[in-house]
Amino acid sequence: MVPIIKTDGLTKDYGRVRALDNLSLEVQEGEVLGFLGPNGSGKTTTIRLLLDLIRPTRGSASIGGFDCQKQSLGARRLIGYLPGEMPVYPELTGEAYLSYLGRLGADPPDPATVLRLLDRFEIDASGRKRRMRELSHGMKRKFGIVSALMARPRVAILDEPTSGLDPLMIEAFAETLAEEQRQRAEAERLRAEEERRRYRPRGHSGRSERWMIVRVAHPPMVRPARPPTPRSFGQAVQTVGWLFSCLMRPSRIADMMADARLLAPSFS
Repeated sequence: MVPIIKTDGLTKDYGRVRALDNLSLEVQEGEVLGFLGPNGSGKTTTIRLLLDLIRPTRGSASIGGFDCQKQSLGARRLIGYLPGEMPVYPELTGEAYLSYLGRLGADPPDPATVLRLLDRFEIDASGRKRRMRELSHGMKRKFGIVSALMARPRVAILDEPTSGLDPLMIEAFAETLAEEQRQRAEAERLRAEEERRRYRPRGHSGRSERWMIVRVAHPPMVRPARPPTPRSFGQAVQTVGWLFSCLMRPSRIADMMADARLLAPSFS
């Protein structure tokens, strides 16, 4: 399985100061990865490298198979981002702020998802009408979490998401991530089941399905040998011997299967 996030030897220097040293990691889709460390340990630097806001000194990073530097736009289309310090528009109301950010994305968020998140973080109608400059740090943070998750991105990159939140909102945040994981896991299970149904061989008999398989195994220019057609008792014995040899020698089973087309041309 291709990891949704991958870094290989990711390193960032600022002059003589090394902010990030040889980071290699893989994150699978549906996993939650947390960075723990003191100030200056490279947490935010890693995030900025993944977003292509800064360039690495050496090493590479990819998101969803897109190189974060060479295919930056493709990678960023998969991301919902909450920065450590939110660049808010002070004259916009919270509602207008979310609407503006939603229009910037390739796919507008589902209004039902936005409302569900607003309710989860207890942002009522009056709070949505207040201007961003009037909001507390914790309330701005809640709007930031909603903006990062409302489009249901494949990758959510959240820098200190619970900073300024009270214990109840921290619990709501954890519940939101757990719920998103469950929904993604169920969606992946349904997708895999649909893929199995879509590519399951179909046919009216076993012979037609075998012929489908044999056509993959034998290129059109390669013609497997035909078994002898019995016209007498002696030839019938030879045919039985040929079939028996196929059972004793697996390498000839494909030849036997290939003749399903000759024996049942209506299925070819």
